[in-house]
Amino acid sequence: MFAPLADFRARVDEMIREVKDIPPAEGFTEVLVAGEPEERAKAENDVLGIPLMPPLAASLRRLAEQMAYPFPAPIGR
Repeated sequence: MFAPLADFRARVDEMIREVKDIPPAEGFTEVLVAGEPEERAKAENDVLGIPLMPPLAASLRRLAEQMAYPFPAPIGR
């Protein structure tokens, strides 16, 4: 019922190339496929840390102070 894995991967790779060859919509610089925004966000988070909303960061900072645990300084963003 299924194609061999190598054939399936080749077909998916071709489909991705075809999609990425489509001109981007006005106001955009490229066409992304599923997973690309998440991969980029993960790579950025690996370097800069996970962004926290200010109220959450403040709550975690207070909790860290109550437990006498050093709260790391914000980085990057």
